[in-house]
Amino acid sequence: MSETQGPGFHASSEATRGLAASLPAAVAHALAREGQIHAAATVPGAPAVAAAAATLAANLPARGWGSPAATAHLLRDVAPGLSAGQAGPRYFGFVTGGVTPAAAAADLLATSYDANVQAPRAGESVAVAVEARAAEMVLQLAGVEPGCFRGRSLTTGATASNVLGIACGREWVVA
Repeated sequence: MSETQGPGFHASSEATRGLAASLPAAVAHALAREGQIHAAATVPGAPAVAAAAATLAANLPARGWGSPAATAHLLRDVAPGLSAGQAGPRYFGFVTGGVTPAAAAADLLATSYDANVQAPRAGESVAVAVEARAAEMVLQLAGVEPGCFRGRSLTTGATASNVLGIACGREWVVA
């Protein structure tokens, strides 16, 4: 077993080699997909979804596949069942997001650093300042005076937001 540095990347050279082997295939796939997004079907169709679902493991394996095999499985077997066109211009359903190239690169860097912005002490990481500045910019974009919103924490989505809200409410009641 290799020693880990949090839930993100492992410190072992095996994990580093796995990432180095997997990342080019994932990037090539993403770039190819991006070049075809204007013509991509908004949904893959029931047969493709069923075929992709049939490749999913029914139980937790005793041992992981490793990065290259897992990436190959995702690209070969799972990706054809995903709704590829939802990021394109012909999808008019619920807007689930979107990303610029800079944001995609930033997401990769954020994942690789796996910074915990909820716990660091002053002077340990600029991650807290980056998140605070991003929150201030979102407030500016929304026309909200930054001083009106002092509780600044960004989350990964609705579930994390709800859990954070429950935790904050609990602290308010208990404190």
